[in-house]
Amino acid sequence: MSTSTRPELGRAADGISSPSTAQRGLEVQRAPNTSQGLLDPPDEAVQTISQVAVSQLEQNDIAHDLELDLPIRRLPVELLIAIFTDAIVTSDFFGLIRRAGRPFAIACTCRQWRDIVLHKPDLWSMIDYEIKELSTLEDEERVSRSLRLHIERSSRLPLDVCIDLRSKPSSLNGQFWSTLSTLFRRARVFQFTTTVNVHSTLTSQVLSQHAPYLSRLAFSEGDYRFAGKQVLELSLDAPCLRPIECEGAPVQLFSGPYPSVRSARLHSDLLPSIFFNLFKWLPNLVDLDIYWYDGPTRSHATLELEYLETLIIGGRNSFFYLDLARLFSFPSLHKASIKFGFDNQPNTIDPRAVTAFIRSALHTVRSLELDLDAGPYCDVSSADVSSAIVDGLKSCTHLEHLTLHVYAGDAAFAALSTPHADGAWLCPRLRSVSAYIGRSTLDSDIFIKETVSLAAARRATGLTKMEIILKEYSANYGRLLRWQDRLNGILLSPEL
Repeated sequence: MSTSTRPELGRAADGISSPSTAQRGLEVQRAPNTSQGLLDPPDEAVQTISQVAVSQLEQNDIAHDLELDLPIRRLPVELLIAIFTDAIVTSDFFGLIRRAGRPFAIACTCRQWRDIVLHKPDLWSMIDYEIKELSTLEDEERVSRSLRLHIERSSRLPLDVCIDLRSKPSSLNGQFWSTLSTLFRRARVFQFTTTVNVHSTLTSQVLSQHAPYLSRLAFSEGDYRFAGKQVLELSLDAPCLRPIECEGAPVQLFSGPYPSVRSARLHSDLLPSIFFNLFKWLPNLVDLDIYWYDGPTRSHATLELEYLETLIIGGRNSFFYLDLARLFSFPSLHKASIKFGFDNQPNTIDPRAVTAFIRSALHTVRSLELDLDAGPYCDVSSADVSSAIVDGLKSCTHLEHLTLHVYAGDAAFAALSTPHADGAWLCPRLRSVSAYIGRSTLDSDIFIKETVSLAAARRATGLTKMEIILKEYSANYGRLLRWQDRLNGILLSPEL
């Protein structure tokens, strides 16, 4: 890269290794006067001005000498590189969030550090920018020039890119989009966050490019509950892509399948036919985390993910229809968290669908969290939902760790503490139980007795831990502590 393309960094430090500035001042002071008779100042004034100049130059040299004598200046280059790398890379967000502008800031410090940074491509391969203004062509040129410096100085290394776009570019075919496209083609990680509608341009000019190094793709447009229904249509050419994450915009996948993808996190306000595309285009998923708002769907084909091990599903105001709840197949599933809630409006949840979903999708799990709150406006009661959960748990013979969010009329704890007529237990391998409760449940003697009975009955079958977690503030917190101590005492006491 030519010197002319480099930003003006570290100018103040360029004179550190130059000849003594104090010596140059003395030479000026002693230089013969070649302009006799041409407005010569008095000798005293000349002497005073020279002394002031020399004094200032000497102070600058002393400051430079002290700066060079700092302990950090004596560190070997290898250690400085490690320090600079740690200063730029943070541990947040899986270690992929960077500190914007750090290479420039380090290079401005002194000539030594500038030389190190300019010859260390790794430091330029980490790109994290929050872009607040792109309303003019000058803004686009300024931002694009800065991004191109990363492209040039990172050599041919794959890039970790994090862009937070707060302003819509002034041009649909300008420098910003072409530069971003280059970044994407070189990216190992590409994380794009925006508060403006650039979906169409982003997908057509950037995300559709061949990205041979891309292993992680993340897109966010803020809170999915308030986002519009602008669909992010992805046609990717990324053979190494592993996780894909999207929050806000519904994701419609094309040109699949994508067999390399192992993890998907999709939090959206809309998942109709898009939901079924997950099973079609991402057949090798191991981890799936989805959330949608008001998005019921129907299907007549089995929805199978053969290798899925972890499942997180959350939603508002809509559970699966019965015919869909029966069609899931996750033969390798080990861990699941299912949470559905309902706003203060008329709604419905079919208890039969709850039972069918647990039987079809969750029967292989070893760790399960269930939070199904029917709410006051639902046409079925929490007791009906709880009974449906118990019917579903009958198929979960491998379950070891159960977490339940408890609402009025909960039937699960009584069922877990009572053996069947043949002596068999519900969830026979159960090792731990956690219960999230509200204030009303804390004040219920009935539920306390049910948990105590469960601890006493299942201690002999392998139950070793019970935990009660209060989800909201209560002045009666001492009651919770005494309750937990009682359960611990039962489970930890030696068997008779």
